[in-house]
Amino acid sequence: MSEAAADLAAVRAALARLPGLDPAINAAFVRGDTGRYLGFLLQFLADGERVVGESRAALAAGDATLAGRGLHALRGMAGLVGAVEVEYRARELEGRLRAGLGVDGTAVGLVEVALHLANLAEAVRPLAPAAPAGGRPGPVEDPEAALAAFAALLATGDVRALALARDLGGVLEARLGA
Repeated sequence: MSEAAADLAAVRAALARLPGLDPAINAAFVRGDTGRYLGFLLQFLADGERVVGESRAALAAGDATLAGRGLHALRGMAGLVGAVEVEYRARELEGRLRAGLGVDGTAVGLVEVALHLANLAEAVRPLAPAAPAGGRPGPVEDPEAALAAFAALLATGDVRALALARDLGGVLEARLGA
């Protein structure tokens, strides 16, 4: 097994041990590509933290409808990446708002979701490949894997694709025949 494959196996194992996360849910979508799954998960964490903040602000402003829309979006995003605990809590909180059970319990629940997302992010972010020191691109050891990562970032609209495009300039030129 190559070092890269061993690293991915270690990441897969670490993700599988995280409470409230079921990476198998997303496995078919990413065709077993752990790196791609990790990218989706990191994007979910960033988006999820933003959506929770917006939903909390909406509740504070008395807009339960907007908060409910945020929870609905959060539930869908969580379901896609297998963040089962966040999905469950978002569904529960969305239901409270729809049933008119008040915003106080929902606001407390959103704090709990925010804490869960923060804990998950703290556990997941160190698993992502580190950027080269000094922000300078390192040598591209596996051009095909780098191009696949670039394609995954593009497919999800991830702005990190811009930095990777700069880093892969020569690889991209060679692939495109430029």
